[in-house]
Amino acid sequence: MYNDSLFNAFARSFEARSETDMSMAEYLESCRGDPMRYANAAERLLAAIGEPQMIDTAKDPRLGRIFLNRTMRAYPAFAGFHGMEETIERIVGFFRLSGVPPTLLARADEVIQ
Repeated sequence: MYNDSLFNAFARSFEARSETDMSMAEYLESCRGDPMRYANAAERLLAAIGEPQMIDTAKDPRLGRIFLNRTMRAYPAFAGFHGMEETIERIVGFFRLSGVPPTLLARADEVIQ
C-alpha cells in the first residue's frame, strides 16, 4: 500500500510538471491571469523571496544596541540567517536593479549626475 501511494504521488507530480503545447492565444490568455509566466529570472527570485517585514530596532533595547536604532528589512524567506540582514538587503537590491530595463538605469544615472 505504501509503494502504491508513493507511485501515485510521483505520477501526480510528474503530470503537474509536464510540458504542454498551447497556442499563442492560449499563452497570452494565461499570461493575463499569471504575470509570473512572462517574468524574467530576477522577478521570479524576488517573488520567491517575498516582501520584507520592517523592524524598528529603536523599540527593542537589545536590537537597538546591535543595529544602532535603525529600521531594517527582514525577509521571511531568510528567517534563520541572523546577522545577515544587510547582506541579504544588498542581494535583494541587486535583483531589484537587475529586473529593471537598462534604458531606465541610464536615465536614472543621467538624473543623478
